[in-house]
Amino acid sequence: MSIHKRYLRKFGYSITKNRIIELLDGYALDSKEKTKQVRVPRSDWSDFEFVVRVDSDFVIASSSENDDVVDAELIRKEDGLNFTVIKEITPETHPWIAETIPKGSELEYTDKPHYGTINRYDGLALDVDGTPTQVNYDFITVKK
Repeated sequence: MSIHKRYLRKFGYSITKNRIIELLDGYALDSKEKTKQVRVPRSDWSDFEFVVRVDSDFVIASSSENDDVVDAELIRKEDGLNFTVIKEITPETHPWIAETIPKGSELEYTDKPHYGTINRYDGLALDVDGTPTQVNYDFITVKK
């Protein structure tokens, strides 16, 4: 099995094309459901998280580890999906953002990102002052 060279080059993540297909099919990540509950063996979690972020229309809304599995709730990425900032976003943590976004702020997902500027493995395109801007996953959570 060959490593998916584009993903290795773009994201620095080593995964095979067959493994991506196995996860997409195995967890029905191409479904049209708005929400989805999944149980993933801990040994598969890193690959699963990568595939969800890069190759699916879902975002991981929450996850919890239980024994040797991770239970996760997935929510479909759609215009208008709201996120809450859980750690202050500053120009130091996100050099492409000019002003600080305080903890507790709400940002909205946009499906109109500037694809060349959004690293889907690290973050999502959220509307910041009317512009699709990458905000890294560690700084946001889905607003429920």
